[in-house]
Amino acid sequence: MPFRALSRCLTAICVCATELLAPPSRAADITYPGRPVRFVIPFAPAGSNDVVARILAHQLTDMWKQQVVADNRAGANGRTRAANRAPACGM
Repeated sequence: MPFRALSRCLTAICVCATELLAPPSRAADITYPGRPVRFVIPFAPAGSNDVVARILAHQLTDMWKQQVVADNRAGANGRTRAANRAPACGM
């Protein structure tokens, strides 16, 4: 085995071992997200974007253990970002 390949292999093993043996961070204790998530779809319902977004929302709901709602906001040729921005925290 050439020296460069052996060096890369050992480096990868050391990185993996470090990650596995490191203590979990305190940030892992924080539950995120703390409230339901609204997933805005800037296109009309029943299109391919809607289907993919709803599948993604379902998968995120299972993964986060928090409700993810797919919300269709059609109009303005998909440029609904400015009208649908999230309110500031605590509002």
